[in-house]
Amino acid sequence: MAKENPVFKALETFGFETLGSMSYGVYKDYAMDVAQEQGYYYLDVAVRVEAKNKELKKALKSAVADSGLKMSFYSNYGSYLRFMLRFNRKTPYEEQASAYMGAVANILRVLGISPADSCAVCGGGSPDSLCCVSSYQPVHSACVRNIHEQKKDAAEHNSQNGSYLTGFLGALLGAVAGLLPSIFTALALDTIYAILFALVPMAAMWGYNKLNGKKNKVSIVIVIILSLLSVFVLQFMILGSAIMDEYGVSFGEAMIAVIEVFLNLEGLVMIASESLVEFLFMLAGLMISWQYIGRTSARDIRDSETVLTTLRPNNNYAQSAENESTVSAEL
Repeated sequence: MAKENPVFKALETFGFETLGSMSYGVYKDYAMDVAQEQGYYYLDVAVRVEAKNKELKKALKSAVADSGLKMSFYSNYGSYLRFMLRFNRKTPYEEQASAYMGAVANILRVLGISPADSCAVCGGGSPDSLCCVSSYQPVHSACVRNIHEQKKDAAEHNSQNGSYLTGFLGALLGAVAGLLPSIFTALALDTIYAILFALVPMAAMWGYNKLNGKKNKVSIVIVIILSLLSVFVLQFMILGSAIMDEYGVSFGEAMIAVIEVFLNLEGLVMIASESLVEFLFMLAGLMISWQYIGRTSARDIRDSETVLTTLRPNNNYAQSAENESTVSAEL
């Protein structure tokens, strides 16, 4: 049984709900969510500001520093502002959460930043709902439902019209393209970087999707196999370059020599045994890129359905609509 997150439990006091590694709700009219990522807590607040406003960034940093709380301004994404929070075990979590959210809401009010009042999907006004899209945001419920239907239609179309053959060809071309940076660094700099190996599965999956491959578990297997085989391609190029340098032969002659090594079982085993580091790097690359290559049509639909479960009425909009109705009635 998973251990209950004490911070998310505390946020329930303020009407927040929990979904996986985040808790979302409304505090002082601002749509907010607190997310836990790699041991850190981040507070996201839905607003509508210019993402590259340097003066706003400076003002937020200064105001947060003056608050005296153990938090810091993290980033401005335009549709929401992110703050990093530091919770301790000595003070009740409810008290800390209230202090953080209250301070942020007050800072935004002082700086003239109002709660977001447009749909995070289409940008239109009078958003009637709130939903977890990128962060907890005001939205039109119709916009969120339309996106869900589009994903369902796309998944159905892919299931009926997708092709493993064209997908495989796309993945093969993508894997080769993704391997080029690693080949360059290996030959030109005589070194390899684990992070570059993540480009291979990502490029392979991009190529697979681009050429309309079926997006299911088979696509993941194809990408993984091609990614692991690309290690041999890398070693092929490294060995060919070494032969050219050592014996002063032409590129064609070096390639023929390398092919003979690869066609020999004993030579292939030797290449594989000497490529353990590269295989480990490729496994690390697969893990780094898993969030991208692990996406299937079924997963897209599940994620979209999960988003729908967070759809809630936007009380700010409801109150505004009620006020307009009252004014109209009085007139």
